[in-house]
Amino acid sequence: MVSCYASLVRKVVLAALSTSLCSCSVGQGGRFADGQSDGAAAGSDETTDDETGGRDSSSTSGSTASPSEVTTEWVTGTDGGDTDDAPRCGDGVLDPGEECDDGNDVDGDGCNGDCRLSGRLIWEHTHSSGVGEVDEGFDVAFAPDGTFHVVGYVRLEPGGSTQAWRRRFSSIGGMLATQTHAGPGSGNNQFRGVVTDADGNAYVAGYEHVTGEGTNAWVRRYASDGTTAWTVTYDGPNSAGDGFHGITRDGAGNLILIGHHNTPSEGHDILLRKMSPAGNVLWTRTYTGAGGGNDVGWAVASTDDGHLYTVGYVTLPLEGRNMWLGKYDTDGNLLWERTYNGSANLDDQLSGVAAGPDGEVYVCGQANAEGYPWEAFVRRYSAAGIIEWTEIDPGATGEGAHCFGIARDPDDNLVVVGGERVDGDRHALVRKYARDGEVLWTTLVSGGAGGTDYGRDVAIAENKEILVTGAIDKGVDARDIWVARFTP
Repeated sequence: MVSCYASLVRKVVLAALSTSLCSCSVGQGGRFADGQSDGAAAGSDETTDDETGGRDSSSTSGSTASPSEVTTEWVTGTDGGDTDDAPRCGDGVLDPGEECDDGNDVDGDGCNGDCRLSGRLIWEHTHSSGVGEVDEGFDVAFAPDGTFHVVGYVRLEPGGSTQAWRRRFSSIGGMLATQTHAGPGSGNNQFRGVVTDADGNAYVAGYEHVTGEGTNAWVRRYASDGTTAWTVTYDGPNSAGDGFHGITRDGAGNLILIGHHNTPSEGHDILLRKMSPAGNVLWTRTYTGAGGGNDVGWAVASTDDGHLYTVGYVTLPLEGRNMWLGKYDTDGNLLWERTYNGSANLDDQLSGVAAGPDGEVYVCGQANAEGYPWEAFVRRYSAAGIIEWTEIDPGATGEGAHCFGIARDPDDNLVVVGGERVDGDRHALVRKYARDGEVLWTTLVSGGAGGTDYGRDVAIAENKEILVTGAIDKGVDARDIWVARFTP
């Protein structure tokens, strides 16, 4: 389905409106402290158990993947002719075996250079524990051999606590190995982020429950064969609710983790940590917003020169949560920060971040506004923190949209994932932007059960295909972990 909803999408480019075909494409302050924290290595007392339950399903598709409903909007290219009579992709003639042919070799313009439709669902996979509870995928990362890892959580018994969950897939979506982790306490455990290295090791971050300490921030290195190389946990100053929510690697191969820890007097503070590949803590930084309320970091990205961009939210009096972006140097010194408060002084937050090749940064999240449950927010800043463009989108029907994850592809286009409400139901949202913020295409995927569907994170393959994880409700077993692959 192709539709134009220019009146619902607004885009600000250097404070000026601009329009494109079928769409109007569409503060500061705080206290900073640093210090070394006591990350304790704990490899020997951790156990990783093979998962023994659950229901999995996979499907492949052309334009749809039953029972999911898929809707794609795009801005098409211009057909061109060719003097060669032999059928070939790119000659502007739709030949047998081609999904489309717009006469060029540009990806993402509606018809890709290989004559496949842009943003088409190639295959999808769902996993549930089969006990009527919500299971969810949070992050996805490719390994050097083309396999990929998905992390999240599952519940293995009705009403039970969550167990952290990791699965390795083949390049075409086949299940290779699954592992779950339950901490020493009886509470919830989750894997929230994953990154890999050139040797195929996977570094997984999240939190585990420990009796008497709430949740502890937690990171583990898994070897390519699934064995545990090391585990590091962190119990914050209040022993009450700490966790890592995002992880990346810098150019030197070090690990950068973002999350929060709990303090006795200021609630949650943003927690940023740098570790070596061997699990040694290199430095730890914390950040308290100017309001002294709950502040959380959700995601982190590294530039080519080692600078770090972190996103999340800070809580301010009378304004609720404000979006927060911080830029750090390689030693963990805060260089600058930016905040954004939506028009209604409601809770706003950034949850996704991607660094550009010239030091620029792209962020995405959600703003709450009167009349909408949320608005998807995507913005580009220069390396100096200057706003270059912003898109705020309440969804095609004006019922609300939000963004959870963002990634940059080899052509310097952006892909965001999240959710969008249509006729009262939330669908998983996958959208591609050009570098200048022009919307190239949008795909919505519904589980078909009228439930809550959304994408949590996105990764880009070497061939520019798009891999998404999140949760989807197909009406069988509450929301299930969802993994899907799309054309560029």
